[in-house]
Amino acid sequence: MDNNVGNEEEKVPVGSSGTTNKPSKKQAYLDYMRSRMGESYGEDEDSVYSDMLDYRQKNDESQERMTEILSKDPRLAQVLSDMAGGKRGATSALVRYFGKDILGAEEGSDEWNDLQNAEKERMEELESMRKSKEEYDVNIEASLPVLDEFATSRKIDIDEFLDSAYSRILEPIFKGNYTTELLEMLYNAMNYKTDIEESFQSGVVAGRNQKIDRMRKDNAGDGLPRLGASTASTVKRAEKKPSYKSSVWND
Repeated sequence: MDNNVGNEEEKVPVGSSGTTNKPSKKQAYLDYMRSRMGESYGEDEDSVYSDMLDYRQKNDESQERMTEILSKDPRLAQVLSDMAGGKRGATSALVRYFGKDILGAEEGSDEWNDLQNAEKERMEELESMRKSKEEYDVNIEASLPVLDEFATSRKIDIDEFLDSAYSRILEPIFKGNYTTELLEMLYNAMNYKTDIEESFQSGVVAGRNQKIDRMRKDNAGDGLPRLGASTASTVKRAEKKPSYKSSVWND
């Protein structure tokens, strides 16, 4: 994406005072997406268009699926229309278009069995939701000290932090809206410890290699004999006079 992305503005007239700057539609879109996906959103132009295409494709699939469902029984479309428009509640809307005997199926019939299974599924779902809510309440209560400590140590508003985490990470995952930025954040978070360990090991190996190189250079020198450990000691031994006579005949 070009360098002007994020700085595009269009001028609109404001009475007799001249013109004022107003964000372009492109800029408004990027600002909205960055508020939800992070400031780096839009740096990769291909990912922006990829997100748009994914959204359109999923939206088209949802529309096709809804059209297919409603076409099987147009009365359902009327029920939803009345509910959405605030004309009726769910129960009265169902009675209006399906009749008051909608649940009055004959016992033992296929329709009656379907109703019984539907009620069973509803009760199981409610129980699952109740347990999930109960587990959440217990976990959040136990997590409060951790949240408070983290917020204090980082000097942040924990509610704003969690809201940002939800909008940037959890919400896109729930919606199946995966972007390069989101995947990078997940990858970096999951591999942080491994990367640190690998960097440390690389540093250790590099340090050892540098030490070996220095030792090699010291040993190679400039090609002349070094008066180092072995040479210097040889010279000293040659200059040192013996403390005893080499022969009994020597004075």
